[in-house]
Parts: sequence; C-alpha cells; structure tokens
Amino acid sequence: MPVAALVAAVALAAPSPLGEGARQVWVPTPSVPPKAVVVFAHGFGDTSEPNHPWLDHLLARGDAVVWPRYQATLAESRNETVVNFREGLRLAFAYPELRRLPVVAVGYSWGAKLVFHYGVNADRWGLPRPRAILSMFPGSLERGLPPRGPLPDTTRVLLLAGARDDPVAAGAYWKWLRPHPAALKSYRVLPGLTHDAPMHTDAAAQRTFWAPLDALIDRYT
Repeated sequence: MPVAALVAAVALAAPSPLGEGARQVWVPTPSVPPKAVVVFAHGFGDTSEPNHPWLDHLLARGDAVVWPRYQATLAESRNETVVNFREGLRLAFAYPELRRLPVVAVGYSWGAKLVFHYGVNADRWGLPRPRAILSMFPGSLERGLPPRGPLPDTTRVLLLAGARDDPVAAGAYWKWLRPHPAALKSYRVLPGLTHDAPMHTDAAAQRTFWAPLDALIDRYT
C-alpha cells in the first residue's frame, strides 16, 4: 500500500508517553485488537515523538508499536541509553494486554544494538522475549560493542548492513552471532546504501526494510 494511503488509513497521533525524560515510551496501538507488538528502537539522537510512515504501516497491519525514547539529550552515555531503553520497555510491558502478545524487535543504527541488548537480557529484565529481531545498519563499534551473553536459541535474527555504510560494525555483530543456530540467523550486505537508507519512505525502502519486517512478524508471531 502506498505511503499516502497508509497515512490516510491510520492517522498516527502519538499517544501521551508513559514515564518521564529519557525513560519515556510511546505505545501507539491500532484501531483493532493488535496481533503482535513491534518494539522499534530508533537511531541515536532522535529524541522526537514517534512520527514516521513506517509506524503507520505497522498500525495498519494491526500491530502495536512500542517506541522507547531512551535519551532526552545527547548528553546521556551509551550505557545510560541501555538502562533508559530497558526502563521504557518495562513501562510499556507492564500492561497485561501487551505481555500476552508475541513480540518482534526492530532497531536502526544505535537502536540496532539496543534490540540485541533487549534480546539477550529479556529474561533478566523481566520482559517478554522477542521472537525475532531485525537489526539494521548498526553504528560504529567505537560507540559500543555487542552485549554480553548469547541470544535465546529460539530468536530469529536478520542483520542488515549497507555497503556504503559501515559493514565492519555489522560484521562484528555477525561474528558475535556465530554460535547462534544457523537456521535462525541471516546477514545481508545491501549494495549502494548509505547509513540513512532504513529511514527513507520511498518504494525501494519499503521493499528493502519494511517487507522483511512484515515477513518476520507474519512468520514468527
């Protein structure tokens, strides 16, 4: 469905956030009972409210979205963003109706790392495990290494890198995923794409990024 039609079908008016400051979280929900929850981890420095046609698309599909703010300013350290992300998720999943639903996590740039922290630590954090993770274009390794510990063996992972971005960082995550079951992980280096590609909204971006997420949700929830 074209972006304009999605926006017309589901006008995303972000609800009031839960929590305060960097630990805020938004939980936009569809007009029908949701069939799955998508945890969406944005890129570093995006402190705005959730407002992107991709979210409209997810709502139109019937998925609820959990959008942790995780930073109020650029002053937070990388470790603080992980804690803030965790606390935002805890606020969102305190609602029983969300905890009963299957979860898929998607992250871009710094968020591409945060979703792995969530996947590794879900049990310890008292949160539902994501059934699948889409990690897109993780940023430089100078800004954070993969989390300690393995992902649960049941978690499906799709790792995407841009050939004109930083495939070295994504490759390090692929190396970290090496012990993960081969049948449950895949890695794609996409030719010609720069770091901002996952946040585009044109037809190419929808085919390259939105469609794989849809497929993960449909298959694993």
